[in-house]
Amino acid sequence: MAEGEYLFEIDEGVGVITLNRPDRLNAITWDLSRDLVELLRICANATRSG
Repeated sequence: MAEGEYLFEIDEGVGVITLNRPDRLNAITWDLSRDLVELLRICANATRSG
């Protein structure tokens, strides 16, 4: 995982992903892109399960 490169939370059914790479203008790396896909899956599953 690209630790520290993003913040993630689900609050009241809303998933929020915040990129946290200001030194790199929030550019997306391959590792970060894989993490983002996984986070989107987590969001999708959270909305399905209620």
